[in-house]
Amino acid sequence: MQTKWPMDPDASFAPVPFPLLPPFPDCSRVFTPAEAPEKKNEGEGSFVICAPASSCTYVPTIPRVPVFPPHSRRLPAPAPLPPPIFPAPPAPSSTDSIGPLHPVLTDGKHRFHVEGLIATGGYGRVALATVEGLAAPASQVAIKVYCKDKLIANRLLIETYDLERSIMLENTMNDSQWLVKLRGTFGDLWNRYLIMDYYPNSLSGIIFDPEIYPLPRKIVRHWVEELALGLYELYNQSIVHCDFKPGNILVSPKGHLAIADFGISVIADDIADAGKPLDECKFFSYGGTYSYQAPELLISHHGASFTCAVDMWSYGVIIFEMYTGRRLFSADVLDVRNEVWAWDIPAIVRSEMDDIVAQNLVIALLEVDPEKRLKLRDLGEHPYFDETNWGKVANKSISIDFDQAELSSCSWRDSLRFERPVTPDCLPFEPS
Repeated sequence: MQTKWPMDPDASFAPVPFPLLPPFPDCSRVFTPAEAPEKKNEGEGSFVICAPASSCTYVPTIPRVPVFPPHSRRLPAPAPLPPPIFPAPPAPSSTDSIGPLHPVLTDGKHRFHVEGLIATGGYGRVALATVEGLAAPASQVAIKVYCKDKLIANRLLIETYDLERSIMLENTMNDSQWLVKLRGTFGDLWNRYLIMDYYPNSLSGIIFDPEIYPLPRKIVRHWVEELALGLYELYNQSIVHCDFKPGNILVSPKGHLAIADFGISVIADDIADAGKPLDECKFFSYGGTYSYQAPELLISHHGASFTCAVDMWSYGVIIFEMYTGRRLFSADVLDVRNEVWAWDIPAIVRSEMDDIVAQNLVIALLEVDPEKRLKLRDLGEHPYFDETNWGKVANKSISIDFDQAELSSCSWRDSLRFERPVTPDCLPFEPS
């Protein structure tokens, strides 16, 4: 006969008598209610002995557990922990964005001798290293460092690392001329490393250096043309940089430019508008440097969308700064918002720049309305580029009178530093 589930309303059950408690084995006699309970082993621990359950004087009670007087018995001290197999890393401070940096790194094939940190960003730091066994200048590489603890704790940082790694890898596969390429990646117990080509200068270190300003107009014009080709390469890969600024534009020893830092970029293939022209794709994100953000990007964290025109705004700000040697907007977000909507930007551009054709280009790029802003597909038709030989610019066959001696003051090597001591303890590495 099948037993019904107890929650079945049709089931009928007979009451089951509750079993009597068994007698305590330590009870040797039966006492009457007039007798007081007998206590044994008084002192260190006291137990109350009750009558057996079969006795007529049985009163159901709960036996008491031993009651020890305070401080009568103490737990032994825990045994000391065994020494760790590997020495513990130095405790990082709250402001550190990387883990302990070893002076000698290896990916399993090469050995990299770290000379120091040369740049610090919001998501990682960049170190200068020398590859053992290679002759200069090929022996110098830049290594971007991501802390593993922060990667594990911050999902956004993981997405930033994966995005930058994938974009630079695609730059390498496409043999990009104006975008920084990925040369390798590996990791150790504390950090993940992205190996890149080393560029001795950044554009921000050149155009804002009072000892170098003013730059020769020929060099400024050539850099404006190279940045245009760099934007073309980005858009051919359906990428919007979103943090296009002089600090993310690197200068090679021969004076050519390369765009770097793709951690907060957006890709059109990852959105619902994929398949449309890049000018028509809308993005919803927020990030970048306030003084180079387009007006629609400044309010994007309130739910507003933006397009690839945000990079054209940044492009116009960079051109203005290359011609004038000073920053156009403030670094504070509230100040930037007030300046963008309150200032007469065309009047400021005309008063600061002496090249009329360059003025018209910058004013067309710094249009507050993104629909009226100069688009990348129409950039080559602007009168500023009438005399440009795009073939020579693309082949880097135009010689630039780039005096390295003049730029020695803005080289990263002069500010080379160890912002935190590197650890001499060698640990196992994880090539990837």
